[in-house]
Order: sequence, then structure tokens, then C-alpha cells
Amino acid sequence: MSKIGNYLQEHLNGELIENSEIRKYYSMDQGPLQVVPSFVAFPADERDVRKINRFCFQLSQRGKYVPITARGYGSSFNGSSLSSGLIMSTTNHLNKILVVDNKSGLVVVEAGINYSDLNKQLQSRGLCLPFKSDQTNLSLGGIISGNYGSIENHVKRLRIVLSNGEILVTENLNDKELSKKMGQLNFEGEIYRAVDAVLEEKNDLSELSKNISSSSAGYALDKIKNKNGFDLTPLFIGAEGTLGVITEVTIKTEILKIEDEKYLLASFENYQDLSNGLNVLNSLSIKPDSIEFFDESVFKSLDFISPNLINNWITKPYSKAYLLIGFMGVRKNVDKGLSKTMKHLKELSSNIFVVDENESEISLKHKLSNLKKVLLSHYDKGQRGVRVIDSMAAPLECIKDLLNGLDILSKKLNIRLAISGNIADGNISVISICDVNEIGDRQSFFKLLHDSSDLVISLGGSISSEGGRGRTLTPYMNKEFNPQMMLIFKKIKNIFDPQYILNPNVKFDTTEDQIKELLTNTYQPRYIENY
Repeated sequence: MSKIGNYLQEHLNGELIENSEIRKYYSMDQGPLQVVPSFVAFPADERDVRKINRFCFQLSQRGKYVPITARGYGSSFNGSSLSSGLIMSTTNHLNKILVVDNKSGLVVVEAGINYSDLNKQLQSRGLCLPFKSDQTNLSLGGIISGNYGSIENHVKRLRIVLSNGEILVTENLNDKELSKKMGQLNFEGEIYRAVDAVLEEKNDLSELSKNISSSSAGYALDKIKNKNGFDLTPLFIGAEGTLGVITEVTIKTEILKIEDEKYLLASFENYQDLSNGLNVLNSLSIKPDSIEFFDESVFKSLDFISPNLINNWITKPYSKAYLLIGFMGVRKNVDKGLSKTMKHLKELSSNIFVVDENESEISLKHKLSNLKKVLLSHYDKGQRGVRVIDSMAAPLECIKDLLNGLDILSKKLNIRLAISGNIADGNISVISICDVNEIGDRQSFFKLLHDSSDLVISLGGSISSEGGRGRTLTPYMNKEFNPQMMLIFKKIKNIFDPQYILNPNVKFDTTEDQIKELLTNTYQPRYIENY
């Protein structure tokens, strides 16, 4: 073991490993990039996290650079959980429920807790978490770092280990509390003073306010100051571990009221009808609880991979687009919502039917929910399913233009795509079936990233609505933000991480040529377990 490894192992309650097989295991997430870490640490508690950060901070001051990347289940697709330095895995030990307050609905947990496991435990108490995912293994800290779903609306407080090992607790502060924080003679005080100074420079933050559900491309500077005070929490939602390591989360839960759950599958012959259908759904008095979108490209790709998976229910020729529309809650409202939706979509949809009235149709719901898992687990003759874009978003009125543009790109580049997503929020993801070790597919992969980023930004959207930029999309960040805004983001990064040790090369300073060097078609099916 190296000197650094020996020192850390001696001072940690958790584990520090330099074994080559373990390092290889942590060299990939679910995407196509590979970066082998020097160390993998499993901190036993927050004190271990503080020791690691402080030690690496001090090393960097002396010219020895060991970057740190906090990691949950490695479920990202964009390389945000990779590091050439030290991987800090939080799921092994930092995974406990600390407080459940049924009266207020507030829950305090450690950041490495498995989201699905937490939700199951809360449901036994009549509560639930306000976020759904088609992935099985996500840590709560990872959800917050990637800004998945509507998580930003429910996080009330964060406990953060800063780059130098000090603690920062984020919560909404009134003027008196803010003044007290800014008067502290420590790193936390420096941070509050410096962030406030950046905001007081009369910087134009209007560029951050887009007509989309969310964005995790930069830092949410426009949400720090609010009508009730000053709160640093939004900065860490979507920050991808670049500003601090989340160790503890206070989140607002909801009361569980699910008596019934039913789904409709509606097909559309063109994107204009799809767009009109979305407008109809948004105008209903009882709105759906979920709307999943599947482009015809998904089913065409499935024909290539697993031709018999869904052809008992969805037959050729495929419609241009499909919506899986879900209602959950009180049975009376579910039935009413279902009935009104069928009535109002009847003229727009070429075929609409309930998918949960008998056993075979429940199987269809299950299969539709697992399509991305099937696509991403594909590996044959060098080709694999690669999630090129985790989640891009456009304003709802531009969805048909985004889909048409991606359709044109697919044909132009001769690359097989599968497009799906939570289209009610304007969010879609793009999976490609390709061999990134083959020169033609590599060129198409990067051309798709380049051109699709141009497309969605031209429509007033973001190439990273949730899930973060990671390394894969970082080279295109300056397309979305002007030089002044990029400078402001870098100021914020420098305030929190002056030694630049926290997940570097994520959000900043990664070029397309560097990404090309990290691209690999190594297939590791264990990652599909996280999906």
C-alpha cells in the first residue's frame, strides 16, 4: 500500500482500498467512460469524510494533488462518479435513517441511503418520498447531486463536508441569521460573505431562468435569495459533488394515499398530435401522476435487440410516439381521471387502452417500464446500449421540434437511437446502440452530442435538465451559458473548493478530445443491477 493509503487507512474507521480489482470495479459508472481511481474509500461516518477531505486539502496545499469524488451507486451515465484520485463510496456505511417525524413529515437520513429502501420503510409509516425513478439503486445524495425529478422542491436542509473538512449546514436564513453567519471567522463565514458578494455584483442571472422543468447544467444561483431569506441549499442540488460532500439530508415527505393505480397507453401518428395530446393532459382538472414517453425508435431498437419482447401488445407498423399515462391515489379520482383522459385524447390518439385490467396487460406495463434496462444491457459483437444523453429538456411548446430534430440527426448520422423520457416535464433521454471502439460509431457519438446540444439550446432548453453534466457533457457547457455566466460559475467553484479537489473536470475544464481518450466499450453488466 502507498504512503497515502497507509496514512488514511490508519486514521479512518472505515476502509481504504488500493486493490486493482476494486479500483477497476469503480472505474466505470453506467456510461461509456472509464477512469481508474488510485484509491477507494468507504467512510464509516461523517468524521471519516472530514478526515479524507482535510487530508487531501492539505496535500494539495503542499503540491500533492489527490482529487475526491463522492459516489453513491455509480448510477450516472455521464462520468460524474469517476475519479483518477480517490473515490469516496457512501453507500456501505452512510446509509442510516436518523429521524422520522410523522407529524411534520420531515425525515433526516444519511446521504448514502438507498432511495428505494428508504421509500419502502417510509411507506410502512404511511409516508412516501416525492420522487420516482425507473432505476432501482440510487442513493439520496446522488439524486440531490444530479437534481433528479422534483427533488429540489423537497430538500429542506443539507449537512455538507467542505473541501477543507469543515462542516456547512444549509437552511433558509433570515437577515439576522445571515448576518451572524457572515460574521463568522471560519471557512463557513468566508463562503457566506463571498457568495453574497457574487450575488451583489448585480450579475444578470436571467440566463438561468428557462421555461423548462429544471436544469442541472450550472449552479442554481438564482434560487439562493428568496422572499423568505437566503439559502445555500439550491447550490448543492445538481452540483454533482463539486462544492462539497453531502453527508446528511432533511427532506419533506408526503402522505401516502394510493388506493388504486391504473395506466393508459396512447399512440400518436405524428409529433404534432403528440404535442396536442400533451396540451390536453395539462389542461385536465385531474392531471396524470406520470406520463412516460416512448418514441417509435425505442421499439425499432428493441426489434434489433429483443424482437419478441413486446410484439404481443404493440404491433408493427409502429406509431410515431406512445404515452404511458398513469393515475395513482383515491380510486374514485383514478377512475375519473382515466375516463376524462380517454375521452379527450380519443380524437388525437390512433389507439388508446387501459393496460392494467388483466394479468397480460400488467405485464405490458412492467415491460414498458423496463425497456431502458433492456436497451442498456444489450451487448453483442461489440455493440452496446449507451445512454448518450441522460436528460435534455425543451419548453413543452417546442417538444415536437426537438423530436423532429433528433429524428433528422439519427438519419443523417446513420446511428440507431432510442428516445424516451418524462415528457410531461419536457425531459427526454437518448440511448444509442453502437460500438464506441469503432471509429465510425465514435464519430457519430460525438457528432450527436455536438449537434443535439446545438438543437436543444436553440429551442431555449438545456442539454442537462437532470442527472448533471458529468464529464460527457462538460465540453458543451459554454454553448448554454455566455462567458460572463461561466466566469460566475467558476467563482462559485473557487469559493467552495479553492484547491480544486472536489470532482474536478465535472462542469468545467474538460474538452471533447479528453472525453475521446476516456471512451471505452468495456462491458460490465453488474452496472445494470443499479438500473
